[in-house]
Amino acid sequence: MGKVRLVALVTGELAGSRALCINANLAPEQLEKRHLLPFGYTKEVRWSDGSVSDGVLKPVPIWYIETPDARIVVDTGFHDAEGITEMRMRQGMPSYMRRPPEWEVPAALATVGVRPEDIDIVILTHLHYDHCGSNALFTRARFYAHQAEIPLALAPPPWAQHYLADHADHLIDIRDRLYPLGDVETIVPGVWTWRAGGHTPGSIIVMVECDKGPVAIMGDVMHDYVNLDNWWPGPGNNFWNLDELLSAYARVRREARIILPGHDWKLWKLFPGGRVLP
Repeated sequence: MGKVRLVALVTGELAGSRALCINANLAPEQLEKRHLLPFGYTKEVRWSDGSVSDGVLKPVPIWYIETPDARIVVDTGFHDAEGITEMRMRQGMPSYMRRPPEWEVPAALATVGVRPEDIDIVILTHLHYDHCGSNALFTRARFYAHQAEIPLALAPPPWAQHYLADHADHLIDIRDRLYPLGDVETIVPGVWTWRAGGHTPGSIIVMVECDKGPVAIMGDVMHDYVNLDNWWPGPGNNFWNLDELLSAYARVRREARIILPGHDWKLWKLFPGGRVLP
């Protein structure tokens, strides 16, 4: 196959709460000793309700893929930090979100020499607010999301975490260019998807073929390198179906040469500038 380019671009930052330590039933010091503390851990997250606690700072990436056949973006980040914060506060959920000007989606894409209107295809790993909020910027793109995600994004029940009723417009606005995915789909030669589930009913893994072997873009099926290094779903990840999540971990371990978690600043340490391929 021809040359493939894959770059992780930062488009924002959010925070996970102290619950990550409670879920593991260990104090932060114990987590660190056992190498179970995510890379972005900090003792001072300032939440939107004015409280301060420890937590994990997490990047919100989009993924730029360039093949001989198409310019592709995986996920589109959140719409705007203030708007999402207001939506979550109405649900009684304090948050931490930020996006300085250099992380705006057009500015992030400019670092790889493209504009949102240059993108041919957008693949959405799932439809939580921080993965599909900037859809409207991609005015020429064909969109793909798994068919199980679409009802939850359009009319989320109150128990479906991180699907926001006020956020449905970001899907409705591109409905004439949205193509529902089945469980295994080829997008273009060398880029294909499979339904992992686990994190959400329709969470997909995006596979990119290259000379080094298959690369797996995990979305939120695998949040961070703690998940990858220990092959377990905690402490920073929430899940819809634990059996599916663990099955997905086993599958990527068998099939992928490079595995890219969805929300870990460590990725930019391992791949300077976010440049995974070439």
